Amino acid sequence: MNTRNAITASDPVRHDDLRDLATKPGPVVSLVLPTHRGGVETLADSQRLRPLLEEARKELAERYPDADVDSLLGPVQSLAESRRFWQEQADGLAIYAYPGGSRHFRTDRDFVPTVTVGDHPNLRPILPLFTEDQEFLLLAVGRDKVRIFEGDRATITELPLGSIPASDEDAEGVNTREPEITRQYSQTSAAHGQGPRDYNVLNGFLQQVSKGFEARFTNDRRPLILATLEEYRGALAEHITTVRVLDEIVPGSPSDLSPAQLHK
Repeated sequence: MNTRNAITASDPVRHDDLRDLATKPGPVVSLVLPTHRGGVETLADSQRLRPLLEEARKELAERYPDADVDSLLGPVQSLAESRRFWQEQADGLAIYAYPGGSRHFRTDRDFVPTVTVGDHPNLRPILPLFTEDQEFLLLAVGRDKVRIFEGDRATITELPLGSIPASDEDAEGVNTREPEITRQYSQTSAAHGQGPRDYNVLNGFLQQVSKGFEARFTNDRRPLILATLEEYRGALAEHITTVRVLDEIVPGSPSDLSPAQLHK
C-alpha cells in the first residue's frame, strides 16, 4: 500500500481545480479569510467564519430568493463547527459553496475576510496561488536501501519497488559477501572505493537499479530527481535514457532521510 505524505498544510491550486470551479452552477458563495497554523488563534479562526456565513445568507436571500440557502451553506457550516478542521490550517482559507457541493483550499497566503455571492465563483484571490501540476519522480539510492517516490509541491508518496533491488544484497547475480582476505584489504581502502571487486559489485547493483527503473518508467513525462551519493550519479543516469534526469540531486546518503526530508 502506497503511503502519501502531506508536506505542507496548504493545498495546491491547480488548473483542473480552477476549471472545475468555473463550471459550477450558481449561485456560488466565495469566502476567504486569514487563518493560523497553530496556537489558541486557531479557535478564533472558526469564529471569524461565522459572520461571513451570516453575510452570505443575507446576500443569498436578497439576490437569490429561490435558492435553498441551508443546503447551499450546510457544508460551510459543518467546517465552522469542526474543531479538528481548524487545527489543521495554514495562513489563509478560501471556501467555495455551490449547489450540490463545496471546495476549500488552505493557502500559504492570508486574506482580508471577504464574501462574494454571484453566478460564478470569485477566483481572483486564489489565482496568484495557481501552480502547474509539478509532479516528479524521486529515486533514492543507498547501498543498504533503495526507494522510489512520486510527488508534487505538496505531497510525496513512496511506491513499491517491483523488480528493482531493495539493496545491493538483493541485486541478482551480485555477491556482496566478500572473503575474509578481501574484507581485510577493504579496511585499509577509501570509504567508497573498496578495491576492484567491490567496485564491480557496486556498479552491478547500480546498473540493476537504473535498468529496472528505466524499464518501469519508460517515457514517463515526469522529471526524475536522484537522491544519492555524488559518485553514484553517473552510473545511475547512464542507463536511464527515456526519463529526464535533473542535473540537481539530493546529495549524500538518503537511507536515513524521511520522505519529508527528501522532499525538501
